[in-house]
Amino acid sequence: MLTKDKALHELALQRQKTIQNATSITGLLMLLLAIGLFNRYRYMRKKKKIIENEKEKSERLLLNILPFETAKELKGKSSATPK
Repeated sequence: MLTKDKALHELALQRQKTIQNATSITGLLMLLLAIGLFNRYRYMRKKKKIIENEKEKSERLLLNILPFETAKELKGKSSATPK
């Protein structure tokens, strides 16, 4: 009977270790996912800022080259009527 109790105890310990390992692996994967998502968020924010800056530069350049009314018409319709 002692061997049966010992075998059940070892089985319970093995099951507990398996659960701990699965929990550890799941936690590690969740951490890696969080790090990846955070890096993607930072990358997208950085690229969005670059695009906004370039858009502002192009709008300033357009206003430097053309009159305000013509630039506004080009931005709205993508074409302007000659004047």
